[in-house]
Amino acid sequence: MDRLRKLRWKNKWSGVMSVLLILPFLISCAPVPQPAEKVLEGPDVIEVSSPEIIPEEDPKIIPKIPKEMEETPAPEVPVIPVPDYEDELKARFHAPSGPTELVRYLTSEILEGKLTIDIKTIKEKFPLTDMTNIELVEAALDAASQNPQISLLLYPSLLMGENTIGYYSYKSEEELVERRNALEEKVLELLGDTDLTGLSDYDKSLLVHDLVIENIVYDYEVFDLILENKEWTQESWNRMQEAGNAYGALVLGKAVCGGYAQAYALLAKAVGLEVYYVEGMVDYNGEEIIHAWNRVKIDGQWLVVDTTWDDIETPNPYMWMNQPTGIAYIDRYEFKDYIKTLENELAGDSEEYTWFYKNDYYATKDTILEVLKRHIDQDEASFDILTGPLKNKEVDVIMKEFGNRFDDQLHLIYYEDKMIRYVKIKAD
Repeated sequence: MDRLRKLRWKNKWSGVMSVLLILPFLISCAPVPQPAEKVLEGPDVIEVSSPEIIPEEDPKIIPKIPKEMEETPAPEVPVIPVPDYEDELKARFHAPSGPTELVRYLTSEILEGKLTIDIKTIKEKFPLTDMTNIELVEAALDAASQNPQISLLLYPSLLMGENTIGYYSYKSEEELVERRNALEEKVLELLGDTDLTGLSDYDKSLLVHDLVIENIVYDYEVFDLILENKEWTQESWNRMQEAGNAYGALVLGKAVCGGYAQAYALLAKAVGLEVYYVEGMVDYNGEEIIHAWNRVKIDGQWLVVDTTWDDIETPNPYMWMNQPTGIAYIDRYEFKDYIKTLENELAGDSEEYTWFYKNDYYATKDTILEVLKRHIDQDEASFDILTGPLKNKEVDVIMKEFGNRFDDQLHLIYYEDKMIRYVKIKAD
């Protein structure tokens, strides 16, 4: 009995010990209970969903482009600065101009401030110059008129028993220097940023022509004083002086024909063109009046430029740019032909350097209809074609043939100032 009871207790104890031995293993394998999340009371919390993560695609293998097929980046275009022409412009500005060595010498004397010239000294310096005193005065006048940088009209005359040439001026020598400096600054302002490299004579003449017209306003008050020939006061005389030289034209901005021509000569000389200031007579509304213009040398041709009339008188602003003498000198003439008498060169007779020829607006009486058709076919509203002088019969023939080819209800032409002018009539 006791033995049986002892065996039962032994079995129970073995079971208890078995449980105690495997209990740590069971505890380590069981999930650890997580404490309940404590919810704090407070303001409503906006739930923000986490961004969707897009799985990266497998990198693709990009085929290698053959070297010869690779796109080569465009090379950088170097910025070429405009050459500095300041020293060159200054040198040309101050350089004496004139048709003879004597005139250039007299000019250098004026530029040095010498407004009186001893005739004996001149004849000693130029022993081969067989000139009368009056001819020497004319040379002194050329020195003043052909050098606009002097900046003032100077009038030479014989003084002290015809032994001295003196220049009359209403400005002091100090004022002349100040004006010359201001004029030099204006020339540098107008031309200093212009690249003259590779420009042809025509290109330079076009540049100067446009600069003159753009920077000068015609002084009608002075013109009226001259035309009416009223009694001059010192004030009106000074006003006329200013309007007739390059300083008044370019620095003050107002001029009459003399100022326009002086300004053109100054700028043309600065860009390297050969040029003369010219005075003469022109037909103005049936009456001859004194006028001033220029002769400029373009590729060996001495042509006529009148910036005054291109600014205020003509229907086309390039009518008087580089005109051949055969067209220009029908209604004007020069007091002194510098080209023939001083350089013995032929006058310019080529129309190839006119603005009209360069832009296909030049025609003869035989080619006018073809030129008209070319521009009408381009649907231009209006244009001018330079023909030069035409006789009335020639104009009548052109008008009749034009009417046969074109509808006169849509197209109109007429002849004016050596040009055939076209206007397209707008339909209602």
